Amino acid sequence: MGEDLSTRDLTGEPIENLICALLRELANISHVNLFVPPPVPAIQSRLVGAQPALEIVSRALQMRNELGLPFWDAVNLACFGAGVEATLVAREALFHNGEGVRHLRLSAASVTPDALKNLAALESGLSILVWSSKVETSTGETAHIPMLDFHCPQSAPNLELVTKVLYLLEIGPGFILESGKSYHFYGRKLIADSERILFLSRALLLAPIVDRAWIAHQLLEGACGLRISPRQPSRMPPRVVRML
Repeated sequence: MGEDLSTRDLTGEPIENLICALLRELANISHVNLFVPPPVPAIQSRLVGAQPALEIVSRALQMRNELGLPFWDAVNLACFGAGVEATLVAREALFHNGEGVRHLRLSAASVTPDALKNLAALESGLSILVWSSKVETSTGETAHIPMLDFHCPQSAPNLELVTKVLYLLEIGPGFILESGKSYHFYGRKLIADSERILFLSRALLLAPIVDRAWIAHQLLEGACGLRISPRQPSRMPPRVVRML
């Protein structure tokens, strides 16, 4: 192990500073992975001309606004009672953005806050830069940094909820970040892939506090990923709001 982050207050620090601090603490990490997923057109543009399906999406948007549901949960709920007309929408719900992804493998020693900011700036606009949970250790093994994506909106009560949820999941010390709309979590202890699957499976029981669709895609992908670039160039990147 390297630097002990329990003695350093990272509250308010941007994601790139947190990542570099984590790599100093987890000194046995030799290489890290990032990726750039291709942009996905909005579901409305993928369903052009399919009016019954578009009406389902319209109902879903209304339910999302009224109930605060995640978008795809609202879409699936809006399919109730639509019969075969919901087939096109259900097919879109199964879409996994796994094709055309650009992968970046970097040595841990080359990762600096400026390097991450420059990479994120290069991908600003339509694309985003994502940090992968999958890392390589100095002994050649593969391990994962625990990650979790929440859905509940940012607020003082919801920050307390997220904190308690993480304690219930017993994932160990880590960091909660404001993501722009909700919260992200990064753990401070590397875990094996089997532990990652168990952790995500238990967290799934707490949807929609956690993002159900995000968990499904991470299980399909074989690794977790969280955005480290802003959603839009004018927005701020994720920032540490609490240390656990």
